[in-house]
Amino acid sequence: MVSSRTSSILGSDGRPIVVSVLSEEIATPTVAGVRRTHEERVASGMTPERLGTILRDAAEGNGRAYLTLAEEMEERYLHYGSQLQTRRLAIEGIAPTLESDGVEARIVDAVEELVNDDGFGEALGSLTDGIAKSYASVEMMWEYARKALRPVHYIWRDQRFFQFDRLTLQNLRLAVDGSIEGEELPQAKFLRHLPRARLGIP
Repeated sequence: MVSSRTSSILGSDGRPIVVSVLSEEIATPTVAGVRRTHEERVASGMTPERLGTILRDAAEGNGRAYLTLAEEMEERYLHYGSQLQTRRLAIEGIAPTLESDGVEARIVDAVEELVNDDGFGEALGSLTDGIAKSYASVEMMWEYARKALRPVHYIWRDQRFFQFDRLTLQNLRLAVDGSIEGEELPQAKFLRHLPRARLGIP
């Protein structure tokens, strides 16, 4: 069992990582609400006006219909889907490399073990879904294994389970019922891919 203490390791924002959160599922799907597992289709009966509304909503930070449309486009239009698959496979075909200049050998060995794990490879493959949808996220489940805290399981999470902060529309947050702001994502809990295909709102 993971303790509720904070780690001496700091996250990217300079705050200590909360160890107890690392073993809990955070972005769990629900039957209803903002993280519902079923979504109405939007491509059927598409009109220029409806498309304009979807794109305008996405530009204002409400990308749910846009993300649903992006998913449907992959399913409906084989050429588009094959183009995306080509790009995904190109990324997945690149083997990760480590540069260990001045780092202790035991740390390098531990990182190499994690990077060469099949689950991590699957997670990287899942993150390529961000190419079509502007971002992708994988939740990491951590456990103490061999006297070390380490990720042992990776769960792809639907992009519709997240939202961007309302001020800058740049910081990814967890969508929660009853909150227009969502919740801040815990440090060291999610792998994210936000491809920089263009400047501006992801």
